[in-house]
Amino acid sequence: MSAKVLFIHARLLSHIIYPTDLSIASSISRVAPHLRHTIRRHASSQPSPPKIPSKPTLSPLPTPKETSSAPPSQETQIARSEISRIRVPTGAKHEDFNPQPLAYPLGLPYPPAPGQNTGVDSRSFKQRRDDFVDYNKHLGRRKELAERFARPYFRDWTNLRYYKGKSFLSNERLFKRDKADWFPNLRGTRLLVKGKEGRLNVDTTAVLRGKVSVVAVYSSAWAEDQANTFVAKGKNPGLHEVLANSKDVAQFAEVVHEDNVAKAWIRTLFTWSLRKQRAAEQYERYFLIRHGMDRKLKDAIGLLNNAVGYVYLLDADCRIRWAGSGNALENEISAMNIGLKKLVDEQRKRPSTEAVSSPRADPSSK
Repeated sequence: MSAKVLFIHARLLSHIIYPTDLSIASSISRVAPHLRHTIRRHASSQPSPPKIPSKPTLSPLPTPKETSSAPPSQETQIARSEISRIRVPTGAKHEDFNPQPLAYPLGLPYPPAPGQNTGVDSRSFKQRRDDFVDYNKHLGRRKELAERFARPYFRDWTNLRYYKGKSFLSNERLFKRDKADWFPNLRGTRLLVKGKEGRLNVDTTAVLRGKVSVVAVYSSAWAEDQANTFVAKGKNPGLHEVLANSKDVAQFAEVVHEDNVAKAWIRTLFTWSLRKQRAAEQYERYFLIRHGMDRKLKDAIGLLNNAVGYVYLLDADCRIRWAGSGNALENEISAMNIGLKKLVDEQRKRPSTEAVSSPRADPSSK
């Protein structure tokens, strides 16, 4: 029994002994001091219990750098268009967009034909009724409207901060004829003088097919100035020299697309001013398009920004062999002129009776 237990027992006995047992109580009182001394000596002589080592404290790990404030990487912030697969800016705050050279041919996978993309609904009453009760077509229309409303109204103008809206860099060499896709058919009015022929809407395919064509596509005055950096006589005299020497197989055409009814009406009022700025032979190759150019068609030909001017080089079959956007660079002008000369030589060597090949059918005809 330990000394501590003895001491406790002694203290208890000193309290529970009756007062008649004075002799025992006095004996215990004399022994108690010796017991205290023994307990203190015994406690000092016993070795202290070993200390359990505490868990080692690890130094705090360095806090990772905050990545929320840093701009995201270029691969995560740059998207691609749905059809043409061209890299497009997303409008992010810290975005660093650089236009890339064309990697894939532009255009539709089927040859154009008069009557396509007119904007006129030619369905019969039965076809309209079947489409109205088709739930899958309602879902597609709903998705299209959702994408249209989700796109900011000023997105085209805010994207002009990236290289003044340049969507892509032109291809250095012509796309091969068997790999190139087609420029779509469009229908619009021309700059012909007033009369029956001037008021009629004309398909672009009827004018472009059969000749090598340089086509400038734009909507606003800003876009027209950008397209002129490729085709204006003061900016590119070599182009006009080739066109002047090849009038039998080459031509220049302008396509002005305007979805806004008010703007199209104002442009129509100033037709007289547009005629003064162009030669008389150019009247029949100027098209004002009001309907038929939807979002998917624009995406197919790489027209990703309505505020930017585009230029296309087409062969006699309306295949897009070269394309440019935004303000022209020196190497792009040189590549376009070289490509035009090559297409002119090919067209002159090509038999006149050769038909337009159409390996892929028009899905709209189904």
